[in-house]
Amino acid sequence: MARQDQPSEIRVERENYGKKELSDVGQVVEVGSVDKRERKLVRKLDWIIMPISWILYLLAYLDRSNLGNAKLQGLETDLIPSDPSGRKFGLLSAIFYVAYLTWQFPMMLIVKRFPPNRVIGIDLVVCSFRLLMANGYGLQEFPMMLIVKRFPPNRVIGIVTIMWGISSALQASAFDYAGIVTARYFMGLFEAGFGPVIPFYYSLFYLKSEHALRTSFFISAGPLAGAFGGIIAYGVQAIHAKIGTWRILFLVEGCPTILVGILVLIFLPARPESTKWLSEEERNIATERLQREVQAEARAVNWDHVRMSLLDYKTWMVSILYQSLNVALSSISVFLPTIIRTLGYTNAKAQLMSVPPYACAGVIMLIVAKTSDRLHLRGPFVAGSLALSGAGYIILLVSSASQVHARYAAIFLAVTGTYCGIPIAMSWTTGNGGSETRRAVNMAMLNTIGQAMAVLGSYIYPEREAPQYIRGFAICCGFAWWGFLLSCILSGLWWLENRKRDKMEGGRPDTDIAPDTALHADKAVGFRYFI
Repeated sequence: MARQDQPSEIRVERENYGKKELSDVGQVVEVGSVDKRERKLVRKLDWIIMPISWILYLLAYLDRSNLGNAKLQGLETDLIPSDPSGRKFGLLSAIFYVAYLTWQFPMMLIVKRFPPNRVIGIDLVVCSFRLLMANGYGLQEFPMMLIVKRFPPNRVIGIVTIMWGISSALQASAFDYAGIVTARYFMGLFEAGFGPVIPFYYSLFYLKSEHALRTSFFISAGPLAGAFGGIIAYGVQAIHAKIGTWRILFLVEGCPTILVGILVLIFLPARPESTKWLSEEERNIATERLQREVQAEARAVNWDHVRMSLLDYKTWMVSILYQSLNVALSSISVFLPTIIRTLGYTNAKAQLMSVPPYACAGVIMLIVAKTSDRLHLRGPFVAGSLALSGAGYIILLVSSASQVHARYAAIFLAVTGTYCGIPIAMSWTTGNGGSETRRAVNMAMLNTIGQAMAVLGSYIYPEREAPQYIRGFAICCGFAWWGFLLSCILSGLWWLENRKRDKMEGGRPDTDIAPDTALHADKAVGFRYFI
């Protein structure tokens, strides 16, 4: 097949720093100096984008997971006094994911059309309101992702952030079961414009080989939020007030989100070509380096690429693989303090003992992601993460509640394995999408299908099955090893596809010529998959 040459504003020869090339303004520049400027640009982007997105996820995870801490502080007694089976609490936890899944697709299309920073700010606001209605998270995922594709991602993110912060804080005002369910539903609705949008947003600024580390840094806020959440809950429980400490907890963790959402609207950039924090030269370099992998495309949604994603069985396989991680993730975020309490700790001590597993996961996942980016591999690291998680759940299944040290060590394995796999799976599906539309739809599918099983995770640890929790541990264990098998199969399929393209195109692709992904997405000549 013939290769189509693509225009480039700034041509950079990666393998010969001694050569000179013409820039878009007709000047002769040293390639080595361009490479240094590119590294400087990436560092500058990191200092602008990464701290903001990390803080956002920290707040999102605090708001999402504090339900488990609130349970130990009397929420269940005050709002669900007659729930011996735990079904009402399970529904309260699950409602967030119902809303989340529904709105992801439209949110991604909005971000495609509008600045991501505005979307994220709105998202945090919505997330607070969502905490009032946790079950809505899942069903909103697909619509939210379509919205993100259509509108600037920064604006979507900013607005949603503000709304989710409001929802989170409003949980403190709930005086019956219907009120708290409603609040958590809206929290899920708005957070659908945040969680799946960020990995897509990163793909607008970073190369495929830079995704996993950034996504992992972003997700690392989750386990650290779990650690901070335990400490915050421990401190709040010591407050003597006329209202329940669980209400104070929702206020303390929800109100800061609103302020951060406003800051997102002001400071988070939309796209490289319109970022006011960059000089004109930096904007040109940012655009050119992305075009070495994919071509620039219009803001409009490419519906042919939407169909390509929906009909691609490998995209479905990655999404089903993501389910395996989310069953454990959703249950860990809500029930970890409860599980640790069965080891013989008081409510307050159980919240404190949830800190070390989260802290360990936060550190290990960054190391795993950095190695994945360096080796340009995704599948083996997802498989390894799921194997680690599966091993942890096996130990939890075969050990008794009296074997405290063995069970606590197994919790470290389960939590670390689960968190390490999440960002790698996200980077895998976005990196192999090709076009912006396919990346947006892939993320929508990943979260919609993957988060569907998060609803299951809300029901697998009923109080009556304590302290062994055989059903919950068995379900998480089975899904972990099922995901392990899928990741191995996917790696093999994409490796075979790359080999096939090498033969058809006469060898490895020329990195100086951008594949025509704007038209052909991942089917473009010169495009290769991460395995």
